[in-house]
Amino acid sequence: MSSPPSSRHILIVDDTPTIHHDFQKILSPASAESIASMNDMESAFFGDDASTARVQVPTFDLAHAHQGEEALRLVQESMVAHTPYQVAFVDMRMPPGWDGIETVRRIWAVDPRIQVVICTAYSDYSWKEMTSAIEGLDNLIILKKPFDNIEVVQLAQALVRKWELSRESETRVADLDATVRRRTHELKLAEDRFTLAFDASPLAQVIETLPEGRIVEVNKAYETLFELSREQAIGLTPETYPGICDVAEWKDGLARLADGESLDRTAQFVVSESGATRHFRFFARPIKISNQPHAIWIFQETTEQVQLEQQFRQSQKMEAIGQLAAGVAHDFNNVMTAILGFTQLSLIRPDLPSDLRRDLGQVLAAGKRASTLTRQLLLFSRKQVTQETLISIDALVAELTPLLQRLVGSGHELNLECPPDLPQIRADRANIEQVILNLVGNACQALERPGRIDLVVSTTDVSETEAERHLDARPGRFLRIEVTDTGPGIPPDVLPRIFDPFFTTKPIGEGTGLGLATSYGIARHLLGWIEVSTRVKFGTTFSVFLPAAPRPEEITPSIAGDESRLTDLPPDGGREHILIVEDDSLVADFVSATLQRHGYQVTCVTSAPAALAKWNKNEGAYDLVFSDMVMPEGMSGADLAAEILRQKPDLPVLLATGYSETLLKKTASKEVVERCTVLLKPYDSATVLNTIRRLLDKAPPPLATASPRA
Repeated sequence: MSSPPSSRHILIVDDTPTIHHDFQKILSPASAESIASMNDMESAFFGDDASTARVQVPTFDLAHAHQGEEALRLVQESMVAHTPYQVAFVDMRMPPGWDGIETVRRIWAVDPRIQVVICTAYSDYSWKEMTSAIEGLDNLIILKKPFDNIEVVQLAQALVRKWELSRESETRVADLDATVRRRTHELKLAEDRFTLAFDASPLAQVIETLPEGRIVEVNKAYETLFELSREQAIGLTPETYPGICDVAEWKDGLARLADGESLDRTAQFVVSESGATRHFRFFARPIKISNQPHAIWIFQETTEQVQLEQQFRQSQKMEAIGQLAAGVAHDFNNVMTAILGFTQLSLIRPDLPSDLRRDLGQVLAAGKRASTLTRQLLLFSRKQVTQETLISIDALVAELTPLLQRLVGSGHELNLECPPDLPQIRADRANIEQVILNLVGNACQALERPGRIDLVVSTTDVSETEAERHLDARPGRFLRIEVTDTGPGIPPDVLPRIFDPFFTTKPIGEGTGLGLATSYGIARHLLGWIEVSTRVKFGTTFSVFLPAAPRPEEITPSIAGDESRLTDLPPDGGREHILIVEDDSLVADFVSATLQRHGYQVTCVTSAPAALAKWNKNEGAYDLVFSDMVMPEGMSGADLAAEILRQKPDLPVLLATGYSETLLKKTASKEVVERCTVLLKPYDSATVLNTIRRLLDKAPPPLATASPRA
């Protein structure tokens, strides 16, 4: 019989010396008689057949402790000596010291691997009580006294073997753990490299499962761009993701990725709490993670680019519409000049029947309404006459307040914020009033139920970076006029058209569709711009940016005043000779008839070259030249004036235009601008007669815009 290894250490903890003696006889090296006795006991217990397999009593090294404190000391010493106990047989009751439960708890605190056998003759504690009192019940067995010797031997041998197997397992686990740690370290290095690259990317990236589209990872750029934390984003799907504008299109993209395709598309999201729609371009590629289909997405925001493109298209469209409107207005002014002029000439006839006089009065009133519409078109196209002065916006708003309150009415709240220390702006006062009234009026009409309108005026400094967000913007100091309503907002399909002339969502007959278009034209004429911010169901803000004054003074030509009263006509002419240069036959006929009826000699030509030919043929024998600004055959009225004034500097020159004096500033020399008088179409008989008479009499004309009236 071979001897078992001598490294089997067992601790006996009992306050009774005889118990220690019993364990010594059972577990320590025994005499042959003792072994035989045990074999006889086994045969009696299991039958004669067991005699062929004799009990091989193992050899154990026993240590003895009579109290729990002594047992704890022995366990501590064994751990220091690296000869730990494999098994401890512990008595339950050991007065006056610790009981078995406390002893086991203390021992396990030092060596939790030790296998424990609780020896007790009583039902001291239930298993439930032991479970709640100590941990590590996998290493605990209860042995009832009196115990059988064979049972003790088998327990000792089994528990020692269990301890040995546990140590072997721990060794193997340690080796495996080292391998796992090494592999984990390698994987972590790879993962760290990916994570660093993933998180350091300036482009937003997200990883999703396929085909569900469930987010499993996002990088920091994604969190910033989409205003979602990693915790909020992970687990979202197209159905639950906030702000996806088209779920069906998104799921179609996921299906394509699941089929192995790659994506390169654009998308829209409602990202921020403001509800603003933002535009993105994304690239998506299918990948495998743990052999499962996934997709990686890379997002790049293109909102500013899209907005600038939209603004550029809008600007081009508005410029084209403005040119068209200006052309229409110019030709329309010629027509209205003839209509108003001949109507007034008819009205001054003394033999005119009363019913015909009444009808012609209606024609005159309708013509004036048409002239007002033409002025609005010219304002939109930035070619209307303006008298720009320095304006204190706080004083202007204060004067407008009663009118604004009446406009809003008692059903809505009007809030005005306009501090007194704002810088001045250089603009036409009537135009700024029109902008404010248009925006407040639109805001009021947008309110479907009692709401609030805020008119806030402030100063803002626009940086180079901020100026890049809007096509018409530029850096500098600006006055900002904001009009905000709490209405239903502007639908996305309507927003691109709000500045189009004649576009309106109002019922037929309740709006011309020129209010916002005119405001847009005024802002651009002043080198400013308008921005719109809207949220459906929450309201809209129009922000008008106007450059702060002062600006360099500009040469302002003389503008003929309003001389339209038919009862306020000057004396007839004294046979002065006037050269009329007008390519529109209706206007030429009206002016010729008016002047001839009042005693003037008239020569009428239809182009500037023809006028020069007449001038040279008659050696400049004219007292005044009255020319249209826009002329055919490549020579304008300003060009004609420059040539005539070169030959005869003191000659009065009157230039008429269906646009404004701005055209004269852009196309004529400083001398022509300073020495010519501008007459705005449509004009009437009184305006023509008074202006010409004053020029002939060398009287300086008043600085006012011609606006004919009855």
